[in-house]
Amino acid sequence: MSQSGIKKGIAYYHCQNREGCGKYCEQVELEQLVAEKFKDLHFSQEFVDMVVEQAQKLFLDKRRAYDGRRQALVNRKTALESRRRVAEDKLFNQVITDDDFARVRTEIQTDLRQINDELLTLDGQRELDIDVAQEVLLLTRNIYQAYTKAPLKLQRQYLAFFWERFEVADGVILNSVSTPLFAELLKAEQAFYKHKEKQKTLDNKDSLDGILTNLRLRRQDSNLEPTPYT
Repeated sequence: MSQSGIKKGIAYYHCQNREGCGKYCEQVELEQLVAEKFKDLHFSQEFVDMVVEQAQKLFLDKRRAYDGRRQALVNRKTALESRRRVAEDKLFNQVITDDDFARVRTEIQTDLRQINDELLTLDGQRELDIDVAQEVLLLTRNIYQAYTKAPLKLQRQYLAFFWERFEVADGVILNSVSTPLFAELLKAEQAFYKHKEKQKTLDNKDSLDGILTNLRLRRQDSNLEPTPYT
């Protein structure tokens, strides 16, 4: 996309016509329109109950595994610390030599570092599991809030789950096309639009040459320069 005639520091989406059509829409404005589409979505109570039940079961299974693994590591750490105290007492009582104590001390320190690293990794996974559970529960209660609060990477996943593409012209979303998966949920009445979807029309049919499809959010490392749409 040429930067000519476009204000520097503002990013845009443009049509997929490789030869160019002169149609583009400011990134922030279009992404806000897309976010608004999530306000109209909700799941059936039956579907919500099923998802919550499965999410809770999975989370509790992982929590039990975490508790068991963490306790095993804590027990090993306690045993090593006890062994270190015994070695220290033997050193002062001249039961073991300085070289023997140094060897035992090094072995214990190495094992303790490994256990501490495993505990940190385990706690990190535990926090991730909580984040996922929290996100799932929020999504079942309020899809719009879940989308707007989600990090960019997760927002892309939400878009990929709900919509195959958006068709846009002159800064207006003319039509939103559901993904096959979400379409099946709609068909099975496990998901609904709060208001019936209506396709917008434009008086100037020539404007349709500027339709944008397969909307992608900007990269997380975007510097907000005008960004090519590929």
